[in-house]
Amino acid sequence: MKRFTALLAGLTLALFSLLASAQTKFQEHKHYEDVAPQISAKGLPKSVAGFFWYGCGHCYAFEPTLESWLEHKPADIAFTRIPAVLGRNWIPHAQAFYATEQLGISDKTHQALFDAIHKDRKKLFAPTDIAEFLAEVSGEDAAKILVHMNAQDTHKSIADSIDTAQKYRLRGVPSILVGGKYLVDPGAVGQDLGAVIDFLLSQ
Repeated sequence: MKRFTALLAGLTLALFSLLASAQTKFQEHKHYEDVAPQISAKGLPKSVAGFFWYGCGHCYAFEPTLESWLEHKPADIAFTRIPAVLGRNWIPHAQAFYATEQLGISDKTHQALFDAIHKDRKKLFAPTDIAEFLAEVSGEDAAKILVHMNAQDTHKSIADSIDTAQKYRLRGVPSILVGGKYLVDPGAVGQDLGAVIDFLLSQ
């Protein structure tokens, strides 16, 4: 019994040490911002949202880090991608994202669209050009993709994305929203993405 008590005390001390270390390592206004101060840090929903734009070079560079975290993330943390719309020329890429999600082909198109724009330097900004490219890499009909890009549900999703970005005062991408309260700058945390997410959800 004494051995168990000592072990429990040791584990508790180790946990507090880890949290204290994380608190020292990750600082507000440097690694993250509290964009919903009216919400208590206690018992936040285990949710993470990633804001991005296909035309953003920083988003493209961040994808491997994000994918690595997704491969190992705890099962109880829900993750959602949100195509940000911080300019009119961002709209076609948001349309592409929601259309491919609706058609169930995003696993074939998401990275492919990023690669085409940033690796292959293809000019994919017009809706028709985007639809033709997505059809080429997915095997889906280009006209069908274009219909979904212009569907009412897609426009509603884009409007919701804009509202969400405004609600959390999104200024740029990539950005990670943790628990609907904290906005994390991936450029500031680097490979410590998982650590800062765990830290913020365990406040």
